[in-house]
Amino acid sequence: MEYVEGENLKELIRREAPLALGFSLDIAAQVCDAVQSAHDKGIIHRDVKPQNIIIAPGGKAKVADFGLAKGLAWSSVSEAGVVLGTAHYLSPEQAQGQAATESSDVYAIGVVLYEMLTGRLPFQGDTAVAVALQHVQDEPVPPRRLNARIPQQVEGIILRAMAKDPSGRFASAREMAEAIRAYVRFGEETTSAFQPVQPAKPKNHTTPRVIQREPDLLAEEPATAGVDWLLLFLILTTIVCVLGLVPLGIQVYGALARPTPTPLPNVTVPDLVGLDLAQAEARLGALGLQLQSTGERYDDKVPAGRVLAQFIPSGSTVKTGEVVQVLVSKGQELIAVPPLVDRNVDHAIDILERLGLKADRRDEPNEKVPEGIVFEQFPSANTSVPRNSPVRLSVSSGNRVAVPDLFGKSEAEAQSTILGLGLATAPVNRQGVGDVPENQRWVFGQVPVGHVISQTPGAGTWVKRGTTIYLAVRRE
Repeated sequence: MEYVEGENLKELIRREAPLALGFSLDIAAQVCDAVQSAHDKGIIHRDVKPQNIIIAPGGKAKVADFGLAKGLAWSSVSEAGVVLGTAHYLSPEQAQGQAATESSDVYAIGVVLYEMLTGRLPFQGDTAVAVALQHVQDEPVPPRRLNARIPQQVEGIILRAMAKDPSGRFASAREMAEAIRAYVRFGEETTSAFQPVQPAKPKNHTTPRVIQREPDLLAEEPATAGVDWLLLFLILTTIVCVLGLVPLGIQVYGALARPTPTPLPNVTVPDLVGLDLAQAEARLGALGLQLQSTGERYDDKVPAGRVLAQFIPSGSTVKTGEVVQVLVSKGQELIAVPPLVDRNVDHAIDILERLGLKADRRDEPNEKVPEGIVFEQFPSANTSVPRNSPVRLSVSSGNRVAVPDLFGKSEAEAQSTILGLGLATAPVNRQGVGDVPENQRWVFGQVPVGHVISQTPGAGTWVKRGTTIYLAVRRE
């Protein structure tokens, strides 16, 4: 296995928490990237926690220990009712013994970010069972109550990731990483460096010339002057009075120049998801709030140009003038259908699944194309279709053909179907009620006279072309 020099995140939290905001967000985004990479390959980690996150020199994060990882396609029947994972980072559904999903890993990342920024776990107890029950039943203490320096938008990201209902969380680890990076980008765009102003140099600066005079050796030495105590007393009194009036003057000037500001009123953030940008901006503007778009993302459900997510959750209380950041939908992602003709069907299906498309396999006889090879597709190559769209694959079955279901068809229609597939027919066996065992006579009530009541080989059987199909047809 890869050797990673550094320490795990838990050691860093114990030593330095709460960690710096920028560092914590960067680590959380990297963890989201790593977990999303696993999800893209069909793997759920199921035990994301700081002990399994290694911080290498330079701040690069590595997610390790996939000992409890599970494939998305693997059966979970043997795990029913079994709780897997570490209690403090366990999603509510895992705590209830349900199968872990990609959303379970998102919940755990939210707990890790909560711990980095507060230095505390959201739920604590004497036993693992007590902690697991809190994940299911209790709401965590809002992280801003534990660390007032956490921005409200970041608190919103944490609490959304830790939603009890998986449908209330980020749709994926990738979406959570985008939300984190969108917040970081906003901070960078709205922060500029302070440029100090250099003091102006005095103009026409000249050094005063000192005029020296020769001493008058014949002048009489002046008599020593006495101290004028009255003048000194008046000067000191004037200085004291002036200094005493300075603070009063400052207060008067401040009162006149800077009136006491009126506290900004609190408002409740509305739900913006699903609104177009103009509607969302108008709704916020009516409350004295501002709108800022932080980026766009594809979404199958929300039409293009509408709000897909907001970083201050609806229902939150904020001050008038607050900026509400939103993520805008780009609508359905269109995917170009790849060329699949002449490929092995298993390879073609794998390509479609990796692109987010579905395979609609149709096996058909084709003497010119080897068995298992795609000889036709629809839509054709390079056609743009929405994600999850089906792509029909016509796959050669070689010189074999599946026997059709002929039950209930008229004799003429059944014969025509058999011949059309390159199969052969034989003289028809006409049967009455008395010609079959009693337990099989029910079929006569299902079909009219002159229609097929049985066939050999049975429907769905793969046979070589030219194989004879035997029919039994109801008679009077």
